[in-house]
Amino acid sequence: MFIEIIVKHDFLKAVTVVVIGIILSSCGWFDNKNTTELQLQGTTLDAKTNLIWKRCSAGQKWNGKTCTGKAKKMKWQEAQDYAKSHKFASKSNWRVPTIKELNTLIYCSNGKKLKYEKDGFYLIKSEGSYGCKSDTRGNYQQPTINTTIFPNTPAYTYSFWSSSPHSPGYAWRLHFSNGFDFYSYRTSALYVRLVRDSAN
Repeated sequence: MFIEIIVKHDFLKAVTVVVIGIILSSCGWFDNKNTTELQLQGTTLDAKTNLIWKRCSAGQKWNGKTCTGKAKKMKWQEAQDYAKSHKFASKSNWRVPTIKELNTLIYCSNGKKLKYEKDGFYLIKSEGSYGCKSDTRGNYQQPTINTTIFPNTPAYTYSFWSSSPHSPGYAWRLHFSNGFDFYSYRTSALYVRLVRDSAN
């Protein structure tokens, strides 16, 4: 169900939100069983998880329509510190998402989600471990995220950090080229997308 936002004393913004909501419905976000309320200041509410996400990756800027600029890569601890000091949309309680929270953003355009136990030579002790199932690379949209809601998301070469530790020196990350999670050295430089709880 689409949740309409009415911006007081601003009819044009209200109409814009309604139109965007219709577009989102046709782009698969709702087909992905997520109900969201799109907000004009560059955040989006997932009503299923009650999480509010920044639409732009860290380092990018929201210009009222899309995410501009280059996403910033940082080490795991740098990402945690960045979140603690970050303020956006009049809120300062932003944080790096857990791997399970990050996995809720995966969108498989072919409708085939996969839970896996092995990746190459590595046995995964799963924290989330979902990806998009495909017989050959490219049978689904890349990046594997709703690009209408999260425009200009980096998809290739680098992953996104979660706040979830894996083992000493390692932490969980998710790659939006295929929707798979794995672990990396905490000293690796990866992208970041911030989240906060809607109740706060």
